Amino acid sequence: PPATIAAAGLDAFIQAFESYTSRHATPFTRALSELALVRIAHALQPLYEGDSRAAADMLEASYIAGVALSHARLGVIHGLAHPLGARFHAAHGLVCACCLPACLAFNREAVARDLADLKARHGLDVEARVAAWLDAMRLDNPFKGAAVTDRDAFIRETLASGSTAANPRPVTADDAAALLDAVLSP
Repeated sequence: PPATIAAAGLDAFIQAFESYTSRHATPFTRALSELALVRIAHALQPLYEGDSRAAADMLEASYIAGVALSHARLGVIHGLAHPLGARFHAAHGLVCACCLPACLAFNREAVARDLADLKARHGLDVEARVAAWLDAMRLDNPFKGAAVTDRDAFIRETLASGSTAANPRPVTADDAAALLDAVLSP
């Protein structure tokens, strides 16, 4: 279904982006992540719109992103998404997509060079592409206005995550709380 393609496709894109910008990235993982990013950027929207020819590119790019992340880890998007998805019983890809804008903004300074490089070499404006996808694929944030009643436990889980530890910018408890608030804000 289109909603599943959108959420799973954005999760694959996020996996590629986070492994590309991870503090544990290497030239090997960055090459894999970059390949996945570019292929997903070209294939996700057509697949969502029903072009089944894009499915093979999405499948291969998702696999390549998985290989990269298994070596480089991810980032705070996944660090937030795991406890958020568990509390709200929401699909993982949708949760990641909802965390993406706030986390991109949080990491912008730390990944500015990577964003500029992707745009210069591949014409891939990550922030613009993500905004366009979220709008076109109608991935509305179901967490807007919701509350996390166990905030301290949530923040501890986010900080304990191996994904958060690999984030390109260090994440403090105050940062995790602010990111959670940004995702939940109405």
